[in-house]
Amino acid sequence: MIGEPLVSVVVPVHNAEKYLTRALPQLAELAKSTDLEVIVIDDNSSDRSAEIVRSWIADTGIRADLYHATFRGVANARNEAIGFCNGRYVWFADIDDSWDADVLIALSGVAEAEHADIVVCNAVKVTDDGIETGIICDAPHRATCTGEQAFSKLLNGCLQGHLWNKLFRRELLGEDPFPPLRAHSDLGGLLHLMRGNQRIAFLPRILYTYRQNPGSILNSGSYPFDGLVTCLEIAESRSTLPGSNARSLMSFRYRVVAVPLLNELARRRSKLSEGERAAVVRMLRQTIRWRDARYVLSSGRDIRNYLQALVGKLSPSIYFGLYSFARHGRLTLADS
Repeated sequence: MIGEPLVSVVVPVHNAEKYLTRALPQLAELAKSTDLEVIVIDDNSSDRSAEIVRSWIADTGIRADLYHATFRGVANARNEAIGFCNGRYVWFADIDDSWDADVLIALSGVAEAEHADIVVCNAVKVTDDGIETGIICDAPHRATCTGEQAFSKLLNGCLQGHLWNKLFRRELLGEDPFPPLRAHSDLGGLLHLMRGNQRIAFLPRILYTYRQNPGSILNSGSYPFDGLVTCLEIAESRSTLPGSNARSLMSFRYRVVAVPLLNELARRRSKLSEGERAAVVRMLRQTIRWRDARYVLSSGRDIRNYLQALVGKLSPSIYFGLYSFARHGRLTLADS
């Protein structure tokens, strides 16, 4: 119980009482094979989550602590939890998900062998009742790359902005790496973190199961539309290299930000007030730029996403109709 653990496991908890009976035994199982500490950060829960975790820590005897977040929101909770981490590496897990018992052995083993700052594995997506819906293939094969190369992969969509399928060297994280966004703070943090001559290693194994929680902020009625736009601003501030990063940034603007936000607006517009809809449309029209046409058409990349975004810029009502048509299987949109 004394000294630096190999891995600090950070687990934010907010009104997660119904998930704790499954997640806490999983965390205890990890401690049987990995030198770790568990940092549970209670994000202002109003249920019995903190009480249950406190009792679990006392009963299991593993190296674990419960802290209470000062400010509301998962990004703030993670940032605060990092300050309590003593491990050589940090792994962020979500309390409603599950993972392989050897996830930390595998990830830390690659980190040590490759002297890696970040290790990436694959994950599987399931519905809340356990039906598999897809694979997150961030690591198609065993390889390494630099931080700048990983940054380009993020922009191009070859690497997704999740935290739980990645292990981080503690020194890399610094202080407050995650922007205080209600959604997509993980992507914003990764865009900020991956840089320079860091060493990123890829492990082609599925070690994590992401549960698509219908009660998450991404599925709530109050979806924060500005999160992805802020991520775009972070990417632009980081994308200082010419050539491939300029092309990748254009792809990010339309494939990750503009088209998904148009689709979210189409899906949620009936629940928004007229003023809220107008504000989102204004934000999207600023994001979708006429001056990008020459670049997109000359490069031959992202033409479909760009043209789809232009329809939304010119006439949101036409876009909404096309989106509804696509939802009924009569049309395929770029990100339907």
